[in-house]
Amino acid sequence: MPENSEFGVTLSLSIVEKINMVSYDLVKRSGWIFSRTGRSAMKPLFFMLKEGSVIKRDEGKLIDLDNFWEYSRIIGHKVYVYAKTYFVPISDVYFRSG
Repeated sequence: MPENSEFGVTLSLSIVEKINMVSYDLVKRSGWIFSRTGRSAMKPLFFMLKEGSVIKRDEGKLIDLDNFWEYSRIIGHKVYVYAKTYFVPISDVYFRSG
């Protein structure tokens, strides 16, 4: 049954561990952070899995941009990139070895 499958399709842009990528396409994401309480700043470039990518079960990531630069100090609050998967299980019949 697909509910128990370790394979699934993503319905959201996401970032997962490389080992869990099965069949995927990448898209570049960057842009600006605008804030009413601080300065604007450019976000770093991320390569994300497109919607419809096939992955092994992985929840994805919530990325704290302070790990890349001091965004909190410049902007005045924490900034995160939401890269978690919206995972829908699919049959693993095409991914079994043997």
